[in-house]
Amino acid sequence: MHSDPQSQRRIRSGLFLGLILICGVARADEVVTNFSDGFGPWTPLHTGTWAIQSEEGNPLAALIEPGTQRPPVRRPTAYLFLQGHVWQNVTFTLRAMTLEPDTVTKRDVVLIFGYVDDVHYYYAHISALTDDTFHNIIMKVDGDQRSTIHREILPEARLTGGWHTIRVQHQRRGEIKVYVDDLDNPLMTADDTDYPVGSVAFGSFDDRALFDDVLVSGELVEPDPIEVSFMVVAEEASSMEFFGSAGFTYQIEKSLDLRLWEPVGEPLHGQDVPLTRQLESSTDDVSFFRVFTRFPALSSS
Repeated sequence: MHSDPQSQRRIRSGLFLGLILICGVARADEVVTNFSDGFGPWTPLHTGTWAIQSEEGNPLAALIEPGTQRPPVRRPTAYLFLQGHVWQNVTFTLRAMTLEPDTVTKRDVVLIFGYVDDVHYYYAHISALTDDTFHNIIMKVDGDQRSTIHREILPEARLTGGWHTIRVQHQRRGEIKVYVDDLDNPLMTADDTDYPVGSVAFGSFDDRALFDDVLVSGELVEPDPIEVSFMVVAEEASSMEFFGSAGFTYQIEKSLDLRLWEPVGEPLHGQDVPLTRQLESSTDDVSFFRVFTRFPALSSS
């Protein structure tokens, strides 16, 4: 329990019912997928159509119909998402082939990484066109905004109608490298620390494509669940403070009877710093609050 005067003022109008704050751990792991058992651990976004197809007896993940754009910002419309995994210091490799003809000059495939939620992540856009704006770039999606973050000017457009080996290396300290076919020399690089850990996905911005031989290796981040219970009496205000791990979100919920709970405000994004949420009882009765750790998850809308 904090003992400084500021901390005493912060909790004066409330009562902790329970507090468990345990730091997370990271362990080396890898996920290998060749689609012989369907999509395996990968979950499709609700927009876009996926199927398992066979090429000379080899099963492939096929994006057979691209998805549709959704607000609040333009971003990849269809992808397979690795549910329940949060990575740091990750290497993400796969083989990909666009199904669009040469006449589609902006055809693409994408690798998503540092995924925190539906509007906070990075993606490597591998295209047949390079323009430093939307095609053949490393992009950061940040709420209702997006921005390119790669260093290179007009990196070579290497996407053709054949198979390509694509690799993304993403370090927790912010270093990003993207390779296409030449796995010794990166095609694009960036340095950004906004999403140091997160989940991964692959698909396309708005085209059809095939994927195979997916390998994700790195350190899985596994924070223990945070349980914080707090009681606020009558209409007095207080605040709840807890440590938020990067790559995870935290939802505060409120109840009057410890049975029915409703969310309070938007989820808070962890950045490896303490998080604070003001608490206020809206009735003359006691209000109860709690917080839950949420893994990165697909949007359902």
